[in-house]
Amino acid sequence: MLLFRTALLWIAFIILIIMEFPFVVGLQSGIVFRLLPSFILVIWFAANFLNKRRYQLAKNTGKNLILTLSFLKTIANITIVTGAVMKLYHISYSQFLLIGGIGFLATWSSILVKVSVEKSGYNPDIIDDEDDDLKLE
Repeated sequence: MLLFRTALLWIAFIILIIMEFPFVVGLQSGIVFRLLPSFILVIWFAANFLNKRRYQLAKNTGKNLILTLSFLKTIANITIVTGAVMKLYHISYSQFLLIGGIGFLATWSSILVKVSVEKSGYNPDIIDDEDDDLKLE
């Protein structure tokens, strides 16, 4: 599921970059092509919301990689929020901040795919006393 979500981010990022080039004027006029990145990002958001699996970093993950992941996520969040606020106020170049933020988020997610493992549902701190209840009857 993590790989699927990463692929969605990269596809939306690439389409947004293609839309910024002037040689795709024919594609930019179509409403479907303009709404495609938004539709992909809505699917990405729904996949994140409906995901029941939990992930954790592998035990052999280095401290520098953890700092890089933290830095990328922070930069992605800042650029996306700043770009959205700038877009609301119709400030120039806000689209580039949004595209850059999605790019940082896609990079973060790609690195996370490589270094994360699925968290097991087993917790050794929880005492399983179902067997004791059966003996008392």
